[in-house]
Amino acid sequence: MTQVRLEDVTKAFPIEGHILDGIKELGRTFTKEEIPERVRVTSQIMGLGFDKLLGRLPRTLSVGERQRVAVARCIIREPRVFLFDEPLSSLDAKLRVQTRVEIKKLLRRFRITSVYATHDQTEALALADRLAVMNEGRIEQVGTHAEIYNWPVNVFVAGFVGTPAMNFFQGRVEEGGLRFADFSLPFLPRLKRRLQPGQEVILGVRPEHIAIGAEGHLRARVEQIQPLVTERAQIVYARLPPVPPKVGGLGGSTCVVRAGGEVPVRVGDFVSLRFDEEWLHLFDAQTGNRLR
Repeated sequence: MTQVRLEDVTKAFPIEGHILDGIKELGRTFTKEEIPERVRVTSQIMGLGFDKLLGRLPRTLSVGERQRVAVARCIIREPRVFLFDEPLSSLDAKLRVQTRVEIKKLLRRFRITSVYATHDQTEALALADRLAVMNEGRIEQVGTHAEIYNWPVNVFVAGFVGTPAMNFFQGRVEEGGLRFADFSLPFLPRLKRRLQPGQEVILGVRPEHIAIGAEGHLRARVEQIQPLVTERAQIVYARLPPVPPKVGGLGGSTCVVRAGGEVPVRVGDFVSLRFDEEWLHLFDAQTGNRLR
């Protein structure tokens, strides 16, 4: 595995020397003919205009160009696997986007297996074909973004993936359905056989699967609205009514809704919230594992 490190491209000598550093780490001797040929082939692989960077110094390069050089240092070694470890963490938002595009182009060109470590979900989605969600050094779930987003295996994955995060409601199984602090739900046919009376459960609902309407599962007071103008949507933060401690649940907490920009809602309004029952997620409260 070859690690791509942007910080290596800082020494005050021409870029061609930085690329040659990569083959020095192989621990074998190359002839005078082999070395320039490897540089030439690597430059071709790196794409249009890369050969013009070879005589320049690192301080004259943009961050995106430095990232290309860091990858070239690895390419010249003919690696089987790339490791990118938070390569964009020190960049501002604009540079992150630009450099992300460059890295994606390079990965498509090379077709080399790459492991990309990042805490930024947007970055992961933009670059990865498959995602691995980790928690305290342990892989919780591996899959495509759609698989992880739509069918999270446990509460941690469900709450970690997605912006805004999934809403959670604590409740229990009772005769005839599921009882939560502020509302009840009938048994879902596919789950009925797997639930036991008195079992503690956690219901998960993503913001886009909650509708603001005349009839709903619960009522809440709008506390804040965040317009998403370019997406013609709005994020609505609604406060649930407080519930006596003996009842349990999450009464008094905030429920986050992603609504269309045309939905008429104002701060201070009391609104009804209705869940899309096709997209409800149910987890065991003891283990945190998915029940459906």
